[in-house]
Amino acid sequence: MEYVDRIGQQLDYWLRFLIRAWEHAHWVERGFVIYFTVIGILWLIADDEKPTLQTRQPKQFLPFLKQKQELLITKVGYVRAVIQWCSQHLGLPERGVRIPEVSVSYYPHKKKHGNYVFSGKHIRVYVNNHASISQLTDTIIHEYVHFLEIRSQAHQKEYNKHLQQIGYFKNPYEISARDKAARHVSACLGDMQRMGYIS
Repeated sequence: MEYVDRIGQQLDYWLRFLIRAWEHAHWVERGFVIYFTVIGILWLIADDEKPTLQTRQPKQFLPFLKQKQELLITKVGYVRAVIQWCSQHLGLPERGVRIPEVSVSYYPHKKKHGNYVFSGKHIRVYVNNHASISQLTDTIIHEYVHFLEIRSQAHQKEYNKHLQQIGYFKNPYEISARDKAARHVSACLGDMQRMGYIS
């Protein structure tokens, strides 16, 4: 009902504006009035096709959660828990037993959900870029796979070469990370739920 009232107010405003403008306008100005009237009608039609975007969603426990699951620990705690799970289920690199350095960014990134920096063996996760806990978990596993597979400068050079020649989506390192993340995300979510980290 509120949406219908808002549309009615907008129409009333436009009609009053058009009548006043038409009464005082020359033929050039009337052309502008017609032009802006058409633009206004098109705007109303476009706005009318997506009424759900105008309604506020109920506030959730965390801004990036849109499914029934809820995060029961902090975002940083959850990211670290999934990294720990990866080290136990996907293994550690052949040389060294350290898990990667991990940081969480609360600032949304325009393009990335996460990234792995080979030089510091560092994973960064942009937690507020995710629509669900499942997507967040997938990103963490994806970046952990990069940690396992990009272990040397030679690997990084090969990754960069593929990136330039065939692009991000066809890059074998990205294909591997997407595939492994997709295969393990359900098991990880199940374990996170059993440990009481998600509802």
